[in-house]
Amino acid sequence: MRSHLSKCLAITLLLILSGCYLHEDSISGILIDDETGAPITDAYITVQWSGNIASLVDSSPNCLHVAVSKTREDGSFYIPSWTGFFLSLNGSSAKREWQAYKPGYDLAFAAPIGEQFRVRKFSGTPQDRLSELYSRSGFMCLEGGSSSKSELPVLDEILKEVYALPGGAKPITFNNQAANVPEKIQYEICTLRSITFMSNIDKKSYEQCRASYRK
Repeated sequence: MRSHLSKCLAITLLLILSGCYLHEDSISGILIDDETGAPITDAYITVQWSGNIASLVDSSPNCLHVAVSKTREDGSFYIPSWTGFFLSLNGSSAKREWQAYKPGYDLAFAAPIGEQFRVRKFSGTPQDRLSELYSRSGFMCLEGGSSSKSELPVLDEILKEVYALPGGAKPITFNNQAANVPEKIQYEICTLRSITFMSNIDKKSYEQCRASYRK
C-alpha cells in the first residue's frame, strides 16, 4: 500500500516538474502611420501570449497572458515583463501576437519591423468597420482572468466607436447572419468585469453590468 502511494506521489511530482516556467521580457516600440510615418498617439497596443497547455485529454492552444499599453505623444509604448508557470508547453515557447487599436485605423495585428509597428488608416464603409469590430474577440486567459482585465479600456473605447458609427446600434449581417455589435462587446466587457478566481464568473456582478447597459 505504501509502495503504491509512493509511486502515485512520484508521478504527481513528475507532472508538476514537467511544467514550464515562462519569463517574457518587457517590450517597447513606436506605433506609426504606415502612410505618413507620423507617430500615432492614444492608441492601444495589446500583446497576447499563447501556448499549448496540457490537460487530462489533450494539449491545446490557450491564451496565457495579455497586456495592454497606450501610446504616448511620440507614439511610444511599453509592455512590462511577466512570468508564469504552466503545465507542459510541450517544450515550445509561448507564441506572441500584437494588435493595435485606434478609431480611424485598421484593426489588425500589427506587423513588427524592428521597434516600429505600422498600421494603416481604415478606408472602408461604416458597415465594414462594424463587421471588423464585431469579428474582434477579447482575450480570455488562463491565469484567473487577471491580465484579461487589462483589455477593459480597449473594449470601452471600441464600444464608444460603435455607437458613434452610423447604424452602430442596429444589427448587421455578419457571415450571412444577423449580428448585434454592441451586444457582443457589452458581453465581453461584463464577462471580464465579473471574472473571479480561476476564471469563474460572478453571476450577480455580470447581471448588474448587463443591466447597466439597458438603462
